[in-house]
Amino acid sequence: MKITASVIIPTYNKSQYLDYTLMGYLNQSVKNYEIIIINDGSTDNTDEIIDKYIYSLPIHYYKKDNGGISESRNVGLSLAQSDVVVFTDDDRIPSPNFIENIINLINRFPKTVIIGQKEEVYTIYSNNLVISDININESIRGREILHNWKVKNRERKLKEGMPLITTKEIAEDFYKVMHSLHYRTAKDNYQYVIERYGNNLQDFKFGWVMATGGNTSFNKKYVPKIQFDTSFKKWGVEDIEFAYRLYLSGYNFIHSDDVVNYHQRHLSCSDKHQTLTKNLAVFATKYPCLEVFLYWQRFQGRKWKADFNYISCNETYEYLNSLPIEHPLSIYQNHLLKQWEETQKVVVNNHID
Repeated sequence: MKITASVIIPTYNKSQYLDYTLMGYLNQSVKNYEIIIINDGSTDNTDEIIDKYIYSLPIHYYKKDNGGISESRNVGLSLAQSDVVVFTDDDRIPSPNFIENIINLINRFPKTVIIGQKEEVYTIYSNNLVISDININESIRGREILHNWKVKNRERKLKEGMPLITTKEIAEDFYKVMHSLHYRTAKDNYQYVIERYGNNLQDFKFGWVMATGGNTSFNKKYVPKIQFDTSFKKWGVEDIEFAYRLYLSGYNFIHSDDVVNYHQRHLSCSDKHQTLTKNLAVFATKYPCLEVFLYWQRFQGRKWKADFNYISCNETYEYLNSLPIEHPLSIYQNHLLKQWEETQKVVVNNHID
């Protein structure tokens, strides 16, 4: 049977979340796909979870020493048997028609990057899980989820790492379970952008900023040798830089409400801000241009500028890009970009991994 899609999932020490993720693939409406799981040096019981599904899912399992997510995705790309590549993560539970809808869209729009809809769910209890500066257990929706769990489980006491659902329940009534655990729509869907430009992102030049590794698909036949840049270390930007290269290669970007997966919220790495700063600098020195500068601005200042508006960003880009090169603003813009490039080179050179 011809493989019609290759799902690439890097994993590192998230076996509890991976269990739920793989259960979601048992529900898929199509069967002729493959799941390539790259174990990036995990020290937990990931092997046991793989063994649980290895005979019921089309899994290709590859183990390697820890080298980071870019290196792991490159392994996945080299092993993929299909041109239709699906990038997702070990904590993303797919909806039942996830792969089918991706295949249908890429068949219709071959040189297009599909940006899927990302929802957030709360599956594993944690005392210390903070989202947008609020402990999830103290938020209105978090309290609802925990209250419903306690009612169902006869007021059992929750402990750190305790599951809020079973894989059996996911298999039996997927949408009911996702609804019961749903926390919010992920902010990196940029819903306000979709409302302004539509799902086809017409005239929006920054579709690549929406194409994160948690739910992005494309047809690699137009760039068969493309790989992730392994100079991006740890968390952040490696997926955006990859999407930016697809943009430079002539790919269009569209968002789909029908390609849905559910991100299981969990504790983040403590050095997230530090690694993002370094990776942003690597991106900036690689592409010292206006659109990357505007993307870089998104993460400057307090709270990484959570209120940064990509509609204004797009309008600014279009205006500045329309000016003749001899216009004073164009001359000043190029001067600022040169200065910015030099400051980012300093960040790269001074950063200690």
